[in-house]
Amino acid sequence: MHRLLAGPVGAQHPASGALDLDGAVNAVLGKGTPAAKAELRDQLSQQGFVAAAGLSWTAAGGSRSSTLLMRFSAETGAGNMADHLAGDLRNAHPDTVFTDSGDLSTGVVNGTPDDHGNACVVLVAPHGDAVVLVSYFTPTPDKATAASLLHRQLQGLPTPGLPW
Repeated sequence: MHRLLAGPVGAQHPASGALDLDGAVNAVLGKGTPAAKAELRDQLSQQGFVAAAGLSWTAAGGSRSSTLLMRFSAETGAGNMADHLAGDLRNAHPDTVFTDSGDLSTGVVNGTPDDHGNACVVLVAPHGDAVVLVSYFTPTPDKATAASLLHRQLQGLPTPGLPW
């Protein structure tokens, strides 16, 4: 699964790898509370979580990205989990939500600088039995590049319904 992750040409320090359920929970919530992590772990299990893979990179200009690819036992589980994650994004950043009906993605802009002084654009989209979650960090929010990263990832996945 980790070979399906798309990183940019010239990225420095790429890291990728397969993730189990706990790894996926940590990739989504990072510093989340134990209760939030337990709730997400239960939701992922209920939706038929199978496996995940993550890819993080830093480009020459200092932008950073993290992509999480999660696979589920059925398209309905992936769709439900994408809807759940999109709802969490909407609740956390209701004033900056944007959608794309073409790829069924939901995104938000978090303009609060992180520890590196970067704002973040986060997008989530279902794709057959998979969910793609992209976080893109730059000094000023860059929705266009974040969306491009998501589209590149979606294009690299198998056509829904075909075997991986």
